[in-house]
Amino acid sequence: RPYIPHIVLTLLIVLLGAAHVQATPIFEPNNRPTQATILNVGQLSVADSLNGDSGRPNTLLASSDPAFTKILAVDDNSSPLGDGFASKLTGVPLQPNGSAYFRVTGAPDTSFTGNQTQSGSYSVRFDLFDAQHNFFESLPMDFEGVAPGMLDFVWFDPPKVAEPQRVGGTVDVTINNVVGPGTGDSLDFFRFSGLQPGQQFTAHLTANFHGLIGLYSGVSNLVAESHPGDNAPTLTGNADSQGRILIGVSGGNDTAFKGEHVEQGQYLLTVVPVSVPEPSSVLLLALGGALAMLGPRLRRSFCFNIIHRLRGQ
Repeated sequence: RPYIPHIVLTLLIVLLGAAHVQATPIFEPNNRPTQATILNVGQLSVADSLNGDSGRPNTLLASSDPAFTKILAVDDNSSPLGDGFASKLTGVPLQPNGSAYFRVTGAPDTSFTGNQTQSGSYSVRFDLFDAQHNFFESLPMDFEGVAPGMLDFVWFDPPKVAEPQRVGGTVDVTINNVVGPGTGDSLDFFRFSGLQPGQQFTAHLTANFHGLIGLYSGVSNLVAESHPGDNAPTLTGNADSQGRILIGVSGGNDTAFKGEHVEQGQYLLTVVPVSVPEPSSVLLLALGGALAMLGPRLRRSFCFNIIHRLRGQ
């Protein structure tokens, strides 16, 4: 038999495994459980990639007068939300009637005329403070979009019922530019099959980014997920009554699996079934446990009688 060096043998195993992983094409978009890529029966590994950083606009925010003729204050990247390129203005004085007015554009449109090429969605949060700088209200979040050549005018009206806290108060305006799945491939779903009904398994994600995996039942119910921030995300579960498994892949802290992250890179998703013992193995294990409870002399006699009876049959 020819000698095969260990490193060569290992390389052959890796290459064969890679060929198995790529045996099924990855159909996009598979960014919803109902659009999951259905893998070949018995295929337990799949390679793909995520790009959650596409479609995250670099915003510019300005406060304005009610007629939107004057720019009063501007911010570029101060928001603690998003990917570091979202905007925030703090302590913007409210108008005497309790309203406030803002413009939003994309970088580098510092003149706020729409001369920009950013594209994507964002949300705006308004936090209100009274004249003594005490927080008292957050307004419902607005969701907007940036497009090339586009300029947004964002404001909130005075309250229908007078709110004394707004008199002399201020507002903090915070933009989050990581909203939803963006325009990139930030979510993947795969359906594995070929396991035994209800068979237990462990799923592993190997990636060069902070990944997250989730187990779904039916077509839309998230029942388990890996811990956010794990360097090697894993989860355990059971196949359904038909031996199938539906797993979603996302990134960052996107525990709702909406694609709200900026992670990108290659990954390998692997399912490892827990072996189901053969019936004969189960019998021998049970028999061994019973024998362990007997004394040495009784154990020998019991074994002899069992062997004798088995031979007699």
